[in-house]
Amino acid sequence: MPPSKPKQSPSAKASQMANAQSKAKVTTMQSPPSPAASSSPSMATSMPLPKSPLPTSPSSSSSPKGRTVTKPASTTPSSPSSVKPSRSHKTESDAGASDHSEDESDSDSDDSDTLDSDDDFSGPGMDQVQARLAKFSSLRARIRQTENDNRKDLVAAQGNRRLPASVQRKLERKRAEALELLQKRELEANGQDFQRHKNLNYSAQDVESWDQVQTKKRQRANVEFIDPTEGTHKRFKKLGEALKADHEAYDAQRATAAVTGDIDSFYGDLDGLDVAAKPGARDVDRMVADLNKQIEIAAKSSRRRMFNPDEDVSYINDKNRKFNERAGRAYDKYTQEIKESLERGTAL
Repeated sequence: MPPSKPKQSPSAKASQMANAQSKAKVTTMQSPPSPAASSSPSMATSMPLPKSPLPTSPSSSSSPKGRTVTKPASTTPSSPSSVKPSRSHKTESDAGASDHSEDESDSDSDDSDTLDSDDDFSGPGMDQVQARLAKFSSLRARIRQTENDNRKDLVAAQGNRRLPASVQRKLERKRAEALELLQKRELEANGQDFQRHKNLNYSAQDVESWDQVQTKKRQRANVEFIDPTEGTHKRFKKLGEALKADHEAYDAQRATAAVTGDIDSFYGDLDGLDVAAKPGARDVDRMVADLNKQIEIAAKSSRRRMFNPDEDVSYINDKNRKFNERAGRAYDKYTQEIKESLERGTAL
């Protein structure tokens, strides 16, 4: 007969059942998830794991019989609802990091472009840099030279303002004579005629103005009295030069005569005697103004200097009187106070 199995107590049966459940749990945790479980997260969430008295240590657990079971690091599956926020947070952080990295890359590229442009401006070598520096130095030298020249011209202009007008004209005349003499010496050294060279530089307007100046000079030189007829002729010519003809009025009268058919009477002939011409009001006013001017000039030129009997006598003869008058016109404004002090006796 085979030996009979010993009867187990209820406590031993309970411990065996607990060991079996723990082994099944460990086997289930170590096995990979099935495709069905991965494809249906709702099923995984709807089936919670049974509670077991496993130790809290993540690396090992001890069975009731003293066996040690090693667990993987990640044994607790997480639900899809708990995973989604972490994934979205990670995605946003990754996007921010990528944007920041793109900004840094853009700034690096801009810096590199700036450096490249600087390199292009400076040239491939030091020759271009040296050429630019030399040009800059020459420009600075020109600026300094211009400033010095302007300062010298300003000082010279201020010095000329302090001089009287007569002295300035004298200096200008001497400067022109010196330049002309220098040009004459240069032309004579080269075998050229200075007068011919000077005449070739005159324009037609210069020649005409010079002829007019010489004509007026000859007319002014002929001032001696010859006879009344010659004096009257000279007076008539002078008045004729002063009274200018009104060409606009003449053209208007000629056009009117051409329209009316009186062109022959307008020009007249040898047998004609036209005494019915009547000047306009403007011509009469111009003649009156000219006559008044002549009367004023004649009064000033023929005015006799009246003798003042109450004037202080400071002369011994007529010649000395004229000399004292000329000296008084120049120095009376400076010596008036001294004269008055001497007359009062306060200056003694």
